[in-house]
Amino acid sequence: MSENLAPVDNLSVAAGAENTHQLPATVHENLLKLHEFGEVGAYLASVYLAALDISPDLSDVVLNPYDSANMRIPGTAGRATPPYYSDSGHPEVSFNATSWDEYADLMRSRPTTVAEIARKLGIGPEQVSPELFSAFTLGHELGHVEDWRAKGFNRTGIEAVYDEELDTLPIPGVAAATIVAWVARDPERAEQYVMTHKDHLAELGITTVSELVAAQDLAYRSIPSEDMPDQFAVAVMASMNAK
Repeated sequence: MSENLAPVDNLSVAAGAENTHQLPATVHENLLKLHEFGEVGAYLASVYLAALDISPDLSDVVLNPYDSANMRIPGTAGRATPPYYSDSGHPEVSFNATSWDEYADLMRSRPTTVAEIARKLGIGPEQVSPELFSAFTLGHELGHVEDWRAKGFNRTGIEAVYDEELDTLPIPGVAAATIVAWVARDPERAEQYVMTHKDHLAELGITTVSELVAAQDLAYRSIPSEDMPDQFAVAVMASMNAK
């Protein structure tokens, strides 16, 4: 367990077993789902409850924890879905709850993301453990819901702004996780892309596939639609540290 975050022994402690009947139905259901994922689920329950302390409005979010054999999203550990796209009609957050090894593997594939998380938390990259990475991931995805809610869940406006921000990236219009998955799936095509666009990429200081992935990841993490959820995750981490 990361020394940066306060541990929670189990979901009974996290939820307050004697008061679970007082929890909103969606929160109670989410905690039951997390309970099925053992140590990882219990730990992420503590993150979820810390986020609820900061923003009780998140009690309407449906959590969808999953294992590596079911619905894993290539290149990332989580995804937020706005209510106008979700099956439930509520905001939904899906995330990997399999094991710390799964998060360690993801960290190795996303070193720039790890460095950015560390920078925003004011720590060294070597201090970002799989536990902390998982906590930041869940906080970030819940932060997307906070951002969308602040914008009135205005689908047209939110998507227009996001598309404009994506167009500023080294490979315009493509999210960083998509690039990571693409490079892993078809490295020869990625090399060809760098060669074909070498003049343009050279202007950005990019000459290799690894530099392209790093630049895309850093630029993506910096757009407002991604930075605001990161800041919410930072607030969740601070709240957990204070307990």
